[in-house]
Amino acid sequence: MTSDELDFLNPLAQDIALQVAKSFFESLHNIDFKSFDKLTRKVTDLKDLGWSKSSWDSRNLSNLIFSKKGIMLLDTAHLVQAKPVSLQFIVCNDKLLNNQSKLNKFFTDFSYVHLNKSNTNGQLSWVRDFFELRDGHKNENQYGKILYKFIKGSRLFIRKKIYKEICKPGALPATFKRRLKVAWENSDWYLIENGIKDDLPPFDNIEELVDQIDKDKLYGVIYHYFDWNIDTEIEEKDEDEFSIAEAWLELNDGKAYFKT
Repeated sequence: MTSDELDFLNPLAQDIALQVAKSFFESLHNIDFKSFDKLTRKVTDLKDLGWSKSSWDSRNLSNLIFSKKGIMLLDTAHLVQAKPVSLQFIVCNDKLLNNQSKLNKFFTDFSYVHLNKSNTNGQLSWVRDFFELRDGHKNENQYGKILYKFIKGSRLFIRKKIYKEICKPGALPATFKRRLKVAWENSDWYLIENGIKDDLPPFDNIEELVDQIDKDKLYGVIYHYFDWNIDTEIEEKDEDEFSIAEAWLELNDGKAYFKT
């Protein structure tokens, strides 16, 4: 069998991606997008994007970004199209899922992420995975590969006792820790800033946000801020690399955010 005889695989892969994205859209056509509770619970029940149900269904939410404008994939092409001012990583919490007003007030474009609360390594991994955006070998992780090129700076709201625990010698890379500064603190919380490329925009309601996440017993919240004035051209892919993210854009009139 020659390679020419496999040409049918390219359109087949594209067709599969289009069918998956179409099925996902159709599954949400009756969902009230004003209710994050209903929307996120529906998403965790879907298998249409290739994920399977388990006791950790809400991990699937980390594949998506939520906004008043709808939902989109946490993907480079989608971010470049939508160009959000910032992206927030929120530790998944049922109380937060159920409270619309909190999400509208404090968060604009956000993804729910998981934290292993059972040990220090889990807490450290949360900071490394979603704030530093690197793995244990100091390489960009899957989120870093998507986000880091466009980030001009980041903020981490974290409890003092947790931060002091994970910042013991050898926990976080020294080169990374040297870039961090405590921009605000109270008796229980730090606001840590990482000015990667530029000064960060003002944050006007720090105390109000900290009061809320403290009441919800959250471990922390991460804000990443973007610079969309840099070259955001995406490297062209071969046809056989046609992805669900590209299918999503094609079926959604080139828009990243989907909303019914």
